Amino acid sequence: MYEVGDLWAQGKIDAATEHVCSNIANGLIKVINERTANPTKPNLQCKLLICTPEGELHNLGCNVIESFLLSKGFKDYYASSSVPADSIIRYIKDLQPDIILVSITLNENIKPARRLIRKIRSSSHIPVVICGAAMKDLYADSTIDTIITRNGSLADLVNLLNMAIKK
Repeated sequence: MYEVGDLWAQGKIDAATEHVCSNIANGLIKVINERTANPTKPNLQCKLLICTPEGELHNLGCNVIESFLLSKGFKDYYASSSVPADSIIRYIKDLQPDIILVSITLNENIKPARRLIRKIRSSSHIPVVICGAAMKDLYADSTIDTIITRNGSLADLVNLLNMAIKK
């Protein structure tokens, strides 16, 4: 998918082709989830909310993370892409997750992510982890009080989530 994104950025493929590729990848994730689902697995470690900042339209990374975390026993709730921040805040109050994961794919969505996290912080002390492709360019911002992960593996993410839950 990185190569597909690069081809799109270079103008070698159009947006429709890029979206078809993403839809195929999302379909494969769905098949993997159906084949690996274990509804009797009792090891639910926590309730995890996966979300993106308003304006973020990419969902493939979140779908991969959701699939992997489900296989590791997390009970996750994925709010899909580009949900308004106020709606996320209301959902957090209703769900009462143990941890919130914010995924950011594009650099242009870092500012909306900061706004979202500040809103989360104003109403809750639930641990927040930020991840995604945009993290390569994000510098620590002490005003948002979050855990930021860059270029880690999915296994690293699970360890990070477990550490954040223990705090």
